Amino acid sequence: MVLGVVHILFVGLTAVVGNFADGGDVWSRLLLTLLHPIAAIAILVLVFVRVPPKGIASVAVAILAVNIVADGVVAALIAVGSIRGDWALPLVFSVVPALAIVYAVLVLRSDDELDDAES
Repeated sequence: MVLGVVHILFVGLTAVVGNFADGGDVWSRLLLTLLHPIAAIAILVLVFVRVPPKGIASVAVAILAVNIVADGVVAALIAVGSIRGDWALPLVFSVVPALAIVYAVLVLRSDDELDDAES
């Protein structure tokens, strides 16, 4: 829970500050100001809802997966010189979403095991 709150604060701050930074294109700015905050909210839903419904958890995992892939693409574009910036920075934004996906899978698996035990 603490990691989720810290992540949304980090994402919110960088979204505000990132709009004033030099470099980047429209897609990287959309990633910074739209997708990262949506993914951070999805993480909070996953960690603050005790056992999220499978549909909500699946949507959250899909959002997080898109976030991770988008960050990887932006990091690669920076690394090859297509976009200005530090290539490792987008990867920093992928750490907490990756952990949240693992957490969601474990929560959903434990919920399935409980359902099987009750049957």
